[in-house]
Formats: sequence, C-alpha cells, structure tokens
Amino acid sequence: MELKHSVLLLIPHYNNPDGLLKSLASIGADEPCDVLVVDDGSTRAPIEMAAANAAYHGCGTFTRTQFGAK
Repeated sequence: MELKHSVLLLIPHYNNPDGLLKSLASIGADEPCDVLVVDDGSTRAPIEMAAANAAYHGCGTFTRTQFGAK
C-alpha cells in the first residue's frame, strides 16, 4: 500500500456498510489523510468499493483489508 500522506486513518468495520459510508463521508476534503478500513470478517453484504471511494472524497489512498473471512 503506497501512502500519499503522513496521516493514516484506521477505521474498524464489521457488518455495518452504511455506517462505514457515513464515516468515510465525514472526512473533510481539506483533511489530507490515507484511509485503511480493517474488516474483521463481515458476513453481511460486502463493502461496495465504488460507493466507498465516492464517499471518501479525500485526496488520499483508500484501502480495505479483511481478516477472518470464511
């Protein structure tokens, strides 16, 4: 993962895609940071990456990592 900024925002995620989109949308465009979503094996609908990227209107890197998937 190549970072563009000196700040990395970690967002834990588990089975709440709407909450994740709201969290991403709350990051201001004037707050330069990279975002790493850490998903601990969500079993509900997968994160729609296009929607997540649209919600995150920052100028950094958006990455999702999933652990514990079955």
